[in-house]
Amino acid sequence: MQAEGSKRVRKPLTDFYRTASDTLRSASRTALGVVTAAAAEVRAVDKKVAAFITAAVVAVSASSTAAAVYTLGFDVYYNGANIGTISNMAEYEAAVASANATLLSLGAPAIGEDIQCFLRIAPRNEITPDPDLARAFVMSSENVREGYTLYADGEAIYTTATIEECEGALGDFAAKYTNESVAYSAQISFVNEACLAEDIMTRTQALDVLCVSDAVKVIYSMPTYTETVIPFDTDYIDDDTLYMGVEKIESAGVEGKAVTTTWVNYENGAVVDSSEGETQVLSQPITAIVRRGTKLGVSEGRGYPADGVITSRFGSRWGRQHKGIDIGADTGTPVYSYTDGTVIMAEYYYGYGNYIKVDHGNGFVTAYAHLSKMAVSVGDTVKGGEYIGAVGNTGSSTGSHLHFEVIIDGSHVDPEPYISK
Repeated sequence: MQAEGSKRVRKPLTDFYRTASDTLRSASRTALGVVTAAAAEVRAVDKKVAAFITAAVVAVSASSTAAAVYTLGFDVYYNGANIGTISNMAEYEAAVASANATLLSLGAPAIGEDIQCFLRIAPRNEITPDPDLARAFVMSSENVREGYTLYADGEAIYTTATIEECEGALGDFAAKYTNESVAYSAQISFVNEACLAEDIMTRTQALDVLCVSDAVKVIYSMPTYTETVIPFDTDYIDDDTLYMGVEKIESAGVEGKAVTTTWVNYENGAVVDSSEGETQVLSQPITAIVRRGTKLGVSEGRGYPADGVITSRFGSRWGRQHKGIDIGADTGTPVYSYTDGTVIMAEYYYGYGNYIKVDHGNGFVTAYAHLSKMAVSVGDTVKGGEYIGAVGNTGSSTGSHLHFEVIIDGSHVDPEPYISK
């Protein structure tokens, strides 16, 4: 639009007069100030119009109601279409400047010359705000369409034709990794704005953009569950009817179970870190009740199974485990059974030489090695303190002695706590 008569395209004046007259008649009175201002807007457009407005001042008295409701306006047509109504030239200039700035940023041509304005008295609520008029100019451009753009931290990522497609592409991107709730690495916003037609993408194309872009990452957490065992406690009851070292389970213990939740944090499917969550006890452990023997095996006051002195103790010796104790004594010194039992072995056995084993029951076994004489046979029943053989130096031995072992449930233990002197 060009100012003041340089380009005047308008309705026939009779149409304008009729519209203005009808409007003024419908009001009770026309405000003097409003009409005077209107006359100033159009004084250079057409003398007849100015005269008409001036006549209106004289014809009607001032009315605050009419002034509040009506104003002089210009209907703006661009490329033959009505795109809004303005009340003064400043509004028009501001809208055109804003529209051209937007078109420039889009790479679209500036506003063309086909602009027409038609004068009328208009209700104030029909006046188009500057931003709306500017948008109307932009959207009237041949290369411009309305679209919805996804912004990540203020950066435009893609534009689609509808908000459903715009939001849907982002949802499809998140669904590539999880169907659970997600967050995003950037502040996401969807903006309805003008864009070039060639920049509008389909939902699938928008998804492809997200897949190759680092601007938006899907952040989510997934739980993993680890089941753990809660060990049970053991209560021991001393029992003098069982030999020391012998244990008898009275009530078996039961392990408890618990499950621990660990939250694994992901970013576009890659593990970032993890954090341990709560632990839920599934079942409580049950305490075991075990009877523990305190009875010493040697009867008739005899401590050692042979009279002598301990020359080598249980434990590591010469780079290997010494599984018993050595009691130094002269060859022929009597050897006595630790306690009541049954002979389960009586033979020459490798490095042990002459070797006797006695089973005392409940997993308790004693052994006697390097004997010079064996006085019992397999299957014999013996009493505690009963003579079973004599000290010697048979097998792998460096001198006359008794090698004595205590075996509990198949495992060798230190014999010293089981003998007394």
